[in-house]
Amino acid sequence: MKKKALIILFILLGVLLIGGLLYFLVTKPNLNISVGGKEVKLAIPHFASYKCDVIDQKFGVTTTIPKNGFLLSKNTAGFYTNGVEDLEVNIDLNFFGSLVTDSRIRYQICDENGNNCGSDITKFYAYGGKKTLELNSLDFSRESMRIYFEYYGGVFTGFKWKSDNSGSASVSYDANVFGLTLSSTTQDPAGKVICSTSCDLSCPDIGYRQDLVVTDEDVLGFYQTAPYLEYWESINYDLNEQGGATIYNSATNTFCFAGTIYTGKTLELGSGKYIYPDKNTRENLQCCPGARISSTNSDKVCQSDGTWKVIQDTDKLTCISEINCPGAGNEICQNRKLSQGYSCINKDINNIGICQKSSEASVECCVSSDCNRDQVCDTITHTCKGGVSTPVCGNSLVEAGEECDDGNTKGGDGCNSICQVEQGTENCKNNLDDDGDGLIDSADPDCQNDLKCNPIFQTLKQKESCRGNPLCWFGITKPKTIQKCALSTWVYLVSLAILLGLVVGIMILKSRIKYSKRR
Repeated sequence: MKKKALIILFILLGVLLIGGLLYFLVTKPNLNISVGGKEVKLAIPHFASYKCDVIDQKFGVTTTIPKNGFLLSKNTAGFYTNGVEDLEVNIDLNFFGSLVTDSRIRYQICDENGNNCGSDITKFYAYGGKKTLELNSLDFSRESMRIYFEYYGGVFTGFKWKSDNSGSASVSYDANVFGLTLSSTTQDPAGKVICSTSCDLSCPDIGYRQDLVVTDEDVLGFYQTAPYLEYWESINYDLNEQGGATIYNSATNTFCFAGTIYTGKTLELGSGKYIYPDKNTRENLQCCPGARISSTNSDKVCQSDGTWKVIQDTDKLTCISEINCPGAGNEICQNRKLSQGYSCINKDINNIGICQKSSEASVECCVSSDCNRDQVCDTITHTCKGGVSTPVCGNSLVEAGEECDDGNTKGGDGCNSICQVEQGTENCKNNLDDDGDGLIDSADPDCQNDLKCNPIFQTLKQKESCRGNPLCWFGITKPKTIQKCALSTWVYLVSLAILLGLVVGIMILKSRIKYSKRR
């Protein structure tokens, strides 16, 4: 029984392990592409740096001058340095030697390798004893020095200068010690010493060398730096939402993410060669060529010039699976029409098919903008939820939330475009003093006669609110009553002109009749 239970347990664990692996592979953005022996990386390299820098300081370093002289150079200083300072030669003869001999220091300035030396420079000291010769400094990048200590003892030395091998003379100096350091933003301490003997790039451990950017230099110069790959910085973009676009185009050596083009840059490390998007070279497009998406109102494909094109029924988009089609095989809801999405059909022998959209059915909403202002769209049932019915401004019905409704959505007539009473005008049906004159509704002259005449004649150009209203030519600036009538104000104007003409005609006729009677 226990054995059977263990078998079942192992089977379940195996299923979970395989499922987790598949989930990781599907959900993790990945692009395993190799171009010309270079791996394409969908990441940005974050660099630290190697530096040939000062790692220690030495003071009073002393070396005895041997019988055949001493060459002080970059190879004999005892550590890796670019030169010495406070260089001195010290003589310390014993008491007897100081009485019977003279001494001298002879030195030559040579090239950095101790060759091609110049003429002797000599400093004499009578009767020996303790002496010091200050020689200042040496720059090992271009020079070195050969130093000799000799003494003269007359009859004791055969009347010749002889090299001393008693250790009576020495050279002392101060210097900076150089080595390789790693300047990092993530490691502590900053400037960690990774090679203390030289600035040779082959010196650090292999763990450091494999992430060093390949250069033409084998040894760094003093204070020189070399880039080091600290880590790959992931691009904050979900490749599963790329819409099937071409992420890396090997023909043009460009990357495209969310409508932004980056030039591919090559990075060669000890561990391999990589191509990555260079953030310093970006060009913005509408989209990445090849992308296919379903937007709120339409299905689109990104063209080779980086612009969107609405997919028409006549367009034939090729595919390998539904993932290559707009919406990636998911249902699509647009303009209150619901479809189960695209399928990849009619595949040929190369497994290449055509994207075809399934039939559509009418729904109440696809997005919340399809519903009333105080409602939201349930994207599962595609129905509008919550809220109350929204009033319609301009239907001549004063509904909830409206202060007025004059049958239009134009302002300047006392009722504005959202059916609210305009400031300074009287609403004759709300039992309020809207224009602040102390009179309410029917008691207000504005409600008794909507025709209000200006005391001063104003033309069409002078009165903005008079545009399109010929009665303004007669000083009538508030023709609400007339505007509510079925006939236009032009009809009333013509009628008024006819009436005036009749009056004038009658007056002329009467005057002629009186004139004829007098005759």
